Amino acid sequence: MEKSTNHHLYQILHFADSAFPIGGFAYSNGMEYAVKSQIINTVEELVQYLKSYIDQIYMFDLAFVKEACTLKSFKELELLSDEYNAMLLNPALKKAGIVLGKNWLSILKNLFTIPNLDWYQKIDTDFHIVFAASLGSLSFSAQEICELFVFMNVRDQLSVVVRLGTLGPTKSHQIQKELLNYVAVNYNMLSIPKVENAYKNAYMLELCQLSHQYLYTKLFQN
Repeated sequence: MEKSTNHHLYQILHFADSAFPIGGFAYSNGMEYAVKSQIINTVEELVQYLKSYIDQIYMFDLAFVKEACTLKSFKELELLSDEYNAMLLNPALKKAGIVLGKNWLSILKNLFTIPNLDWYQKIDTDFHIVFAASLGSLSFSAQEICELFVFMNVRDQLSVVVRLGTLGPTKSHQIQKELLNYVAVNYNMLSIPKVENAYKNAYMLELCQLSHQYLYTKLFQN
């Protein structure tokens, strides 16, 4: 029997499912601190916070994700990993990224035959790098991978707010729709800078992420 013409889409939806067991739900990425410390007090402040979060994803994180999608050699992978480590100065994000990257590879290798799997044993398993490189090696396009990365991050941030009891599920989905529209209007693949031009621009977000280690409830422990 021939594969359904939607088979590729089904695979992407599988990855986008919040039940996909990589543990992303366990890390609030600073959101818990922002809510508990009253940096975020209203729905409007939450939306603006998340828009700033998306802006930083496009200006920094996706530069590495996009580059990792098309790597052809271990040397390129190793160099990109080193560049990411040099620019990532947040220990909490580094720790979380390593755990998520290991979890991602662990589940993915049970679903697919991943080309050059041994490469990832020789570098830090930062989620940004191994997520994009592994999906790129499985013939997913750079646009699919980048859009999936954004969707998963926005989804997980809103999931945190629901778990904290700050928002109900319906309102969180309304906000998610608004944020995805924000992405569609303001960004595309050409918006993503080269790695050498990547930068962070949401300093309050950085402070929340750095402070997260001091406010880490059982709710978010893996």
